[in-house]
Amino acid sequence: MMIISVKWVDALSLGLFMFFLCGLVSNTVAAEFDCILEPHKMVHVSSPVAGVIDQILVGRGDHVKKGQVLVRLKSDVQKAKVHLARIHAEFNARKASRNKRMGHDRLISENDMDELESKAQAAKAELNVELAKLKQLTIRSPINGVVLDRNHSAGEFIRDEDILKLAELNPLNVEVVVPSPMLNRVKKGRLATVKLGDDKIKDYSAKVAVVDPVIDAASGTIGVRLEISNPQYAIPSGLRCKISFGEVSLTH
Repeated sequence: MMIISVKWVDALSLGLFMFFLCGLVSNTVAAEFDCILEPHKMVHVSSPVAGVIDQILVGRGDHVKKGQVLVRLKSDVQKAKVHLARIHAEFNARKASRNKRMGHDRLISENDMDELESKAQAAKAELNVELAKLKQLTIRSPINGVVLDRNHSAGEFIRDEDILKLAELNPLNVEVVVPSPMLNRVKKGRLATVKLGDDKIKDYSAKVAVVDPVIDAASGTIGVRLEISNPQYAIPSGLRCKISFGEVSLTH
């Protein structure tokens, strides 16, 4: 007879103990574990340049699309710089073109032609730099998602601060910790069944996306991340869930 004395175990340790105890009786177990749903990505939106906020076009709870304009900084000064750089570039381009025709007629030296062409190219490069700076004053969403937080308002000067916090909710990550013997059984791409909160009727399908390659020595467990489709944002992030991998063999 085997006698096991346990002074104190937490819920995770007890679950692991029962998992291995079942393995003494059978080579397979029904692998069901506690899990939690988390956003696929969390993005802190800030400005690449310092400036004064002109508009914030979204608020907390708004859905946003990738590429959508979220924030505009005041741009009057930069627009004036772009205007002057464009005039300078167009002037030098016309001058270089005119003198190129003169060069064909031997009315200007090749050295002067090269110098004028260099000035035209430099003016065009300057215009591109000023246009890039102007573009930085319009901040777009890097993801499809939802606005979680809005930290500033129009008129505020910002430098390195987060303006908005976004969450990508499709797909959702399903985070779960499983015993280490499942390392070679829970492969990337494997499907699992997820039950959400108190919903005892509807099951959801999730696919293994990441299996941690390192075992936690203290608990003898590994972390696994799955992804669950959530195109209509019907499933809220933060829910606790149960996940089943079906029958999993413990034999190697």
